[in-house]
Parts: sequence; C-alpha cells; structure tokens
Amino acid sequence: MVGRATEFRRVVERWKGALEGRGGCVLISGEPGSGKTRLLRELERRLRRDRSLVLTSKCHPVEGEQPLAPFLEMIAEAHAVPGLGGTLPSSLEILAALLPEIAQQFRGAIRPRQPPIPPEAVAGALLDAFAAIAEEVPLAILAEDLHWASPVTIAFAHRLARRADRAALLLILSANDVARTVEKTRSLRDLAASHAVDAIGLKPLDADDVAQLLNTIARVPDEPSGSALAARVVQHTAGVPLYVLELLKALHDGGHLAVQEGTWVIPESLTDDNVLLSVARSGPNLLRHRLQALDQDARTLLAALAVWGREATAQDMAQITLLSEPAVSEGLDALARRRLLAHPSERTYAVPHHEIGDVLLAEVSPVLVTLLCRNAATLAESRAHAAPLPEWFVAARHAAGAGDAARAALDALRGAAAIEVRSGLQATREETRAWLDTLPEAQRPDVEARLRAVVDGSTSAASWLQTAVA
Repeated sequence: MVGRATEFRRVVERWKGALEGRGGCVLISGEPGSGKTRLLRELERRLRRDRSLVLTSKCHPVEGEQPLAPFLEMIAEAHAVPGLGGTLPSSLEILAALLPEIAQQFRGAIRPRQPPIPPEAVAGALLDAFAAIAEEVPLAILAEDLHWASPVTIAFAHRLARRADRAALLLILSANDVARTVEKTRSLRDLAASHAVDAIGLKPLDADDVAQLLNTIARVPDEPSGSALAARVVQHTAGVPLYVLELLKALHDGGHLAVQEGTWVIPESLTDDNVLLSVARSGPNLLRHRLQALDQDARTLLAALAVWGREATAQDMAQITLLSEPAVSEGLDALARRRLLAHPSERTYAVPHHEIGDVLLAEVSPVLVTLLCRNAATLAESRAHAAPLPEWFVAARHAAGAGDAARAALDALRGAAAIEVRSGLQATREETRAWLDTLPEAQRPDVEARLRAVVDGSTSAASWLQTAVA
C-alpha cells in the first residue's frame, strides 16, 4: 500500500467505529489509475478478518444504468444471511419480486409483490434489508466504480450513508473524480460534499512514495540513485500509480533497469535529467508501447474484453472474437504472461484497467471494433431472454457501437418494455433517457430519434415495441 497507508488506516478506524455501532460512509475518489481498486481490495481483505459480513459489487460501464443494480446484487448475495429475516415483510415482498434468491429463501412466508414497483419503493426495501442485516452482524458494503452507476443508484448510496451512522454498517464507495455525464458528476460531487460522507481523495504519488515502491520490489543500492530515479519517474508519470508501474515495467522489459541478486541495477542514464528516457514519455503512450508487443489474437481478445466491458468466460470470448477455443486459450495465456489480464474468478477474465482498454480500442482497426460490438450484441441478446434487465440495454449499447441504430433501438425498446412491467411508465422514461445519455455523441442521435415516443411519454414502450416488430 505504498502512498496509501494513511488512507487505509483512516478507513480501518471508521470500520472499528462501525463494529461498535457507529457506522458511516467513506467515498474514495481519484483520477483513473490512482489506485482506488487496489485500496478497496486491501480493505476488503482487512475487513474480512473480523467477525462480520462483507458485501461487494462493481459497477460496469455497459450495465451501470440499471438503477440500484449493485445494491440489489449484494442483497441477492446475502439472501441466506440470518439477519435478513428481520426485514419488514412488505420490504421482502418487493425484493422477492426482483430477486429469485429472495423469493426462494422466503417462499411460504411472503408473496412477491405484483409489479409495477416504483424505484422509490425498491430503494426503501433495500434500506430496510441492509439495516436488518446490520442489526444481526456488523456489515461492510463495498461498491466499486460508482461513476458508472445511474444517478438513482448514486442517490441511494447517499440515503444509505445518512442512515449508516446509527448502525453497525460501513459503506465504502469508490469513484472517478469525473463521471460520463454532467448529471452523474454533479451527483458524485454532492455525495462527496455530504456531512454523512468521509471523502478521501487519492493524491498522486510523490518521489518518496516511488522510492519506497522501488524498495518493496528490490533493494536500492544507495539513497541518491534511488531518489533520483524516483524523481524522474514522478516527472514522467505525474505520480499516477498505474503509469508509475507501467514506466518501471517498460524500463525493465527494455533492459534499461534490472534486478541482480535482489538489488536494483540503476545506470546513470536513468538518474541524469539531461539524458532522455528511451521509453514513451506519457501515460497512455506507456500503455500503447506495451500493447504493441502483442500478437494479433491476443490483441483481438483484449479488445473484445474492452468492448464487452465486464467479466467474460473463455467461451464468451470465443463467441465475440470468432476465434477457436485453442486460439482463445493461447491468447489468454499470452495476456496473462504480459500482466495484461485480470482474473476476477476461476472462470472469468477482464481487462485489468479501463485505461488499457481505451488505449487499445483507439489503436485497433475500426472494422475489428465493429465486428466485436456486433458479436457482443448477439451474445447479450441471447442472455436477455433469461435476464431482460440489464441485458437488453447491454445489447443495445453494443449494437450502437457497431453502427446499427435500428438494432440498438429495438433492443433498447425491449429493455424499456421490461422496465415498464417492473417499475411503471415514469421509471421507463427516466431510465431510457438515462441510458441514452450514456451513449457517445456520434451514436446517440439516430438511436434517440427511434426512441423519442417512449422518452417523451407519448406512448408506452410495449405498444411502441409491437409497432416496431410489426
């Protein structure tokens, strides 16, 4: 936890208060690559050492517009926790209507509420459920990448934060400083400014932090050379942890920096400000430099993961890329060897950082991106029959990325129709509008024009869908 020890201890102190019934909320923010995810993983490991319940969820760019999705996911995960039985029956009825796990756990005791169920009622049921769990066992809720979430979800996090100080509950959130839309950026800033939230902004690493990082990897032969190298690394990376590590990797892989018998070998050229570093001089270019070493199949797989925007299995990757299973396996191995692959679970893979995916997608052929988006839309559509929300909107986003506005609008209409059944007309208009606002400017107008009747409320999604299909 180089450069983040103070922030780590600050959150742990808040957790100790929660264990005594004085909970709260912590919002960890910073620019992309500032180390938010790493800090949350270390905090999760620390919190799990205590006799408590730790629930985690991560927001994704392709599915984040589903209101309350990360919190519903956590309640589904906690369906068998004894404390959940203390939730009001009326709240359990609402949650059972949305989550099969809750319906199964409490079958015979409650009857799922008949839809439509307004988002406000769902939010109230979630508040009741989390409070009931915290009455039974200290509860930590970790919601990662809140900048991808819907404004409704961010507003709910604020409501939960205001109640946490009276319970054995600590809410830990992470988010970029700036979200994808103005509305969400404003919501995040309101959250950070709340008296109920302990806002922790992650600052760039300084030269002392980088010198400490060097010492955690191998012994620095002498203080002057270590300090000089650290200062140059900060100068070239602005102290962003992601780029600090990328620069050190590039120097090492290029043979400019080495470790021998547990000690750094630091040539004078790396400590002399008058000698230019023989590697890329900006963060994105450092990523680009490492990506250039990949073969075509590995690049295609990484691009597919970036397009998909969430965890994927090897079978998913084969469907999106149209590569054979052996080629997928070899490509994933190549990405893992180059430390360009995250492995969230035993069967799933992901891009290790959104910045890596963004840089790669800007480099590969637009024809390839279109193909990957089209195949990703097909995969999401195949899943949507079992899970209409959020998969229809995920499919619509990928179809828009492939340049197929008609397909995107039709998939979005199917998603809107599912919202209409679940939550009513008002929620349908609001959630469809929120989804449209997340589309890139180049893709939005054509899709929006086809959905205007639903967004402005002149017709229901179900009726418009029947017309569109006909």
